[in-house]
Amino acid sequence: MHSIWQYIKYFFKSKHWRGYGVHSPYMFYLVTMIIEDRNSFYRFSQIENMRKILKKTTKTLMVGNEGEKKEVKISSLLKQGSISPSYDQLLFRLSRYFHPKNILEIGTSVGLSTMYMAAPDSKCSVYAVEKDAGLSSLARLNFKRAEFSNIKVLNEDVSSPAITELIKSNLIDLYYFGRKASDEDVRCVLEYASDRYSSSTVIMISDIYKTKEREMLWNEMKQIKGVRVCLELFFYGILIFNEDLQPQSYNLFYIPTLFR
Repeated sequence: MHSIWQYIKYFFKSKHWRGYGVHSPYMFYLVTMIIEDRNSFYRFSQIENMRKILKKTTKTLMVGNEGEKKEVKISSLLKQGSISPSYDQLLFRLSRYFHPKNILEIGTSVGLSTMYMAAPDSKCSVYAVEKDAGLSSLARLNFKRAEFSNIKVLNEDVSSPAITELIKSNLIDLYYFGRKASDEDVRCVLEYASDRYSSSTVIMISDIYKTKEREMLWNEMKQIKGVRVCLELFFYGILIFNEDLQPQSYNLFYIPTLFR
């Protein structure tokens, strides 16, 4: 109910549609040529074939913490942890545009969004964090089947020394918090990364209006020191740290391909 009400508010407060009212040349190009782009790329069909396989499979997976594990259909896990092809393909275009050298994804689930971010550049290192052992194994298998060699799956809690060391020792250009990333996980990672942001840093988070708590988290994130541009697409929140940009917030009225 919260997300429905927030979408109504978002609909009426969105001022920018297909570049309307965007005066920055950088942001105008980002909106019109990247976000609103509807071209297909050869990798899309490969990843979507994987989605079809996961949808149709009757196999199950044991997920959950020790002592609380339960058997769940893989097709159900796909619905819970993944987003629509249109939004996944938007991740591809953004990754292609920002051209990160290192991506850190929290809440990998079955790994479809991960593959879309990894697809533009095989030299980009993608660290996919999934703390559920069953899901991390499934994601690792999916990446192997789809022939992605630049994705490393980390079956770790975000508070583990391995994740702390990863953030401290690598320049992460793109942080992505997926549907399975809890608010606590997001805050934990951002605390570790607080002194590691640079002009090339981009942070993306999904479901920014799903709950009141998530909306509060998004509002906190917009206040992170060094953020130059805040971009809202209702489903996604995007923070850009590029020092060449003037501080600005944009509420972009974005309609995925599915609804056009």
